[in-house]
Amino acid sequence: MTSRDEPPAQEPGPRPARGGGPGGPPQDEDRRAARRRRRDRRPPTLQQIRQAGLVIAYHGAQVNQPAGWGDDGVDTFYREEHLVVRDDYVDRVLQVLDLVDTNRDLARERERRVRGVVDGLHLVRIDRPVEGALAQVTERLGIGVAAPDYLLSITVGGFCPASEPEVPPVGSPPWPPPAADPTAGDGVRVLIPDTGLDPTASTTYSWLQGLTGDVDTRIEIPRSGPHVLRPYSGHGTFIAGVLRRVAPMATVIVRDIFSPVGTAFETDLIPELVDLIALDQPDVISLSAGTTVLNGTLPLVLQWFQNDYLPAVGGLALIAAAGNNASCERFYPAAFDPVFAVGALDAAQSQRAPYSNYGSWVDVLAPGTELVNAFPTGTYTTTETSSRGQVRNFTTGLARWSGTSFATPILAGLTAARMSAAQVDGQTAAQYLVSNAPVVQGVGRVLLP
Repeated sequence: MTSRDEPPAQEPGPRPARGGGPGGPPQDEDRRAARRRRRDRRPPTLQQIRQAGLVIAYHGAQVNQPAGWGDDGVDTFYREEHLVVRDDYVDRVLQVLDLVDTNRDLARERERRVRGVVDGLHLVRIDRPVEGALAQVTERLGIGVAAPDYLLSITVGGFCPASEPEVPPVGSPPWPPPAADPTAGDGVRVLIPDTGLDPTASTTYSWLQGLTGDVDTRIEIPRSGPHVLRPYSGHGTFIAGVLRRVAPMATVIVRDIFSPVGTAFETDLIPELVDLIALDQPDVISLSAGTTVLNGTLPLVLQWFQNDYLPAVGGLALIAAAGNNASCERFYPAAFDPVFAVGALDAAQSQRAPYSNYGSWVDVLAPGTELVNAFPTGTYTTTETSSRGQVRNFTTGLARWSGTSFATPILAGLTAARMSAAQVDGQTAAQYLVSNAPVVQGVGRVLLP
């Protein structure tokens, strides 16, 4: 039993064998990966810099803005001047950071600076840069007492080399191909917390019928002319389309829980996700978002979700994108156990996609490159790639897109199909699929629809 004065332990590990191989504790791996990245860091791509610019333009001083980010990019975003702190350590953190002088001040400052997030965790306003304050708290109180409030992003735009949506070549069929079993996924509920749903999607193509959820507000409908598609428009719709090709009878609910630039702080996202689970009663969650971490410091709210909340729900499978940073650095929540982490294969489906994250913590690779599926009609102006300012006209209700975002619903759909066929819960179905996926030498476990 740990005394109240001892710092809580981080996630024990190594990760179980289903992650693809041995490894040390996640925080140690993250620190080693961060050191390697600093030592061997390649210049960021133009797309990575522009993606960082979109985040900074939207969130402003609310997020960290490293000096020289316009040249060097940003590895990890978090809420500046705030820390997530474990309940038993809130008062001591305020004292370590010299935010209080007396017990009377302590009560007053607690009321002013502290708000509860989930059971046992609080968000504390510290009025100073996070990195230095976190180092000070860790030195005095130990690892795992406090952490940044990380900013998660949808991984097609999460500082990655994956594409912006493209107009597919004329005659391109949707992909994946239709499921061999037209009843696959019957009776299974899948939640996609993402960017909402194109309201016309369910009337466009047969495999999209019956999709429900929040409206994608990134689709601007002018008084006249085509719809204007803002960055990340159609992300949730595309994911739902991929999933429905694999599990055509699954009940799919697409929610909009991310900002206009595809981001959400973990202290906002997780409480909302808990509410959505209570509302939508899913058996499977397909989440295409995440974050790397600062100096190996694990995200405490995401850790609470996977350590405390998911086991209490029982049987719910969380399937998450491994991220598009072309890195072995862990990407959360995908890197947590019991979350299932999905990387992407290349267009030939024979190798890991060059943009996909990789490592012992990635459970399986699935097709995620140049997929063709549902997308809103309208005009999209590129913002991230070298063709910035190019107007792309989407007229068929389809787009071609790449990213681990789109490999993720393949495992989620196959999980739903396995659930309906074998009458098992989501965790059991996903674990079966991962454990029985063939291992390709030099690639890893590979799962095709």
